[in-house]
Amino acid sequence: RGGKKGARPVTSVLDGPWEKDSLLRPSEQHVRIDDDSHVQQGWFAIDTVNPNAWPAAADYLKRTSADVVAVQEAKVEGGRHTAEAEQSARASKWTASLEPCVVSQGGGKSAGVAVAVRSHIGLSKPEPMEIAEPYLTEGRFIMRRVGAMMKGGVHVGSLYLKDMVGPTAKCNLDTLHFVTLALKGLRGPWCIGGDWNCTPAELEATGWLKLVGGVIVASPSATCNSRTIDFFVGLVWLIVLGLPGACRMRGCIRTHLAGCMCARSVGYAWCGRW
Repeated sequence: RGGKKGARPVTSVLDGPWEKDSLLRPSEQHVRIDDDSHVQQGWFAIDTVNPNAWPAAADYLKRTSADVVAVQEAKVEGGRHTAEAEQSARASKWTASLEPCVVSQGGGKSAGVAVAVRSHIGLSKPEPMEIAEPYLTEGRFIMRRVGAMMKGGVHVGSLYLKDMVGPTAKCNLDTLHFVTLALKGLRGPWCIGGDWNCTPAELEATGWLKLVGGVIVASPSATCNSRTIDFFVGLVWLIVLGLPGACRMRGCIRTHLAGCMCARSVGYAWCGRW
């Protein structure tokens, strides 16, 4: 793609569209990156993706049919670099908000997260994030209010836990507890798309889900290196998962499969599916 440094081609998985108005696990586990059948069914699609760099994330935004995208490992520095990345999203008719990455003494970049929405959808920072941000681990978490899906909007976050150490490592537990601080102050529903660098079972074993009242929406298929580590967490009453977890994967960026969860308001509750 024009030889842009850090960019990687986005490969879509060419399986079938969403099943009509169904919360049951689909017979196929993948959906095309440009599939928009959720629109006809009245659903909003939320993607979570780890592109390993912002150029690939920007390319993903041009290709996906999602309404909201949570990005991990954007690797964008603060200041003008963040402003330039957000401007590149606007050029593709998206509004993006980025949390700058961590820059080592040697100049290496790691982490960095973002939330992006279609340009016709409102995006704002909720007040609890202003309070929690001084305590959050740099470049690991972002939460924004998305002005769509239900009255008052929905809070969508993106989270990237440190890899190779597990969810019970102090650095990751600190991040999860700081995220808890932000979530407890929110008024209204929330969901987080993340590269958790652990499996759903490993995250559940930490006890954090009970602390925040969350449930997991995860693919039964591996998302990275034979493990399922890219998935969603949301409020119990926000994501109805009494049925066998309905999941879809949308495409591939480098080693990560991108996940897609669809949602719509049903009275005062939500139903989630992939």
